[in-house]
Amino acid sequence: MSATPPDAPLFITLGCTHSAAVLQGLSELVKQAIIGKLTVVYVDALKLRRNYENEM
Repeated sequence: MSATPPDAPLFITLGCTHSAAVLQGLSELVKQAIIGKLTVVYVDALKLRRNYENEM
């Protein structure tokens, strides 16, 4: 019986110089089925949404 590969979240921002390289590396792990699902969260978008909701 084969184990199910773990899922991985990745939190990135536009100003981070490492995000692109980490995203590329994790994408390769998904292709190799070492990671099951990669969920990318743009932290900048979360900040914008929170600011918008606080102004309402």
